[in-house]
Amino acid sequence: MEFKIVDKIKDAGNGKWNEDELIIMSDCVAVIDGSTSIKNTKFKEYDTYAEWFVQEFKKIFLLRYKAECNITSFVKQCVDTIQYKTPLFDIPFYEKPTFTLSVIQIVKKSLICYTIGDCSIYVFKKNGNTEYIYDKRVDQFSNKTLLKQQYAKKNNLDVDSYIRDTRIDNLHHRNKTNGFWVIGYDGNYENEFVKREFDIQEIESLLICSDGFNRAFKEFSLINPINIFKDKISLMQVLTAIREYEELNHAAYDFPCVKKSDDATAALLSLSTAH
Repeated sequence: MEFKIVDKIKDAGNGKWNEDELIIMSDCVAVIDGSTSIKNTKFKEYDTYAEWFVQEFKKIFLLRYKAECNITSFVKQCVDTIQYKTPLFDIPFYEKPTFTLSVIQIVKKSLICYTIGDCSIYVFKKNGNTEYIYDKRVDQFSNKTLLKQQYAKKNNLDVDSYIRDTRIDNLHHRNKTNGFWVIGYDGNYENEFVKREFDIQEIESLLICSDGFNRAFKEFSLINPINIFKDKISLMQVLTAIREYEELNHAAYDFPCVKKSDDATAALLSLSTAH
């Protein structure tokens, strides 16, 4: 079996740069979501360290990937290669780049899903059920930042400083027990992926996406993913609904996301017999 791309989308959010990426191979598909640092500092030819980190990771992943490899070990090997080449000794830990990641891999008669951080996978089964694979450990920290932002907006305080101070505090819990986990230069994250395995014959189709796209379902409750699987709405139509909602509602103090808009990346997949 191999993946067939039914639909895909990659759209930048607030910034002129895009820190998301999509990896598509016949037996492996991944969404990478670079984490915006406290300071958006240019690095090499890139607008941010996160953009650079994501692009370097994608290059090495595509170059070295082997069918049926152990994804968690392979991801660590890719990042170790980047870190050895570019150790970034000159910047503090909270400015070092990180990313979140979801991967779907075909291994023999199984479909294996991995996620770490706030990227997501939706699995639509032939029996009509949908399963959601997500690393919920990040939510308590995202919610803390959001509540601080909402408080500052409601009380006409310095919103940016509230967000910055909360994010720095959150970073002390990054890649630590009882904290949240991402891919980066620190921590034994390779042991922290959320992993699910399915019999490939049970699967009808799949959706893999970054959090900027997932807000259509999770924070905004605009659409049910089942409508994507049943061809009632395209990924572009979902993106349009997201951007319209953001434009209309972002100024409200109770807007449910920290960023007005975020990079949004998604791929809708089906399975077909390998040629």
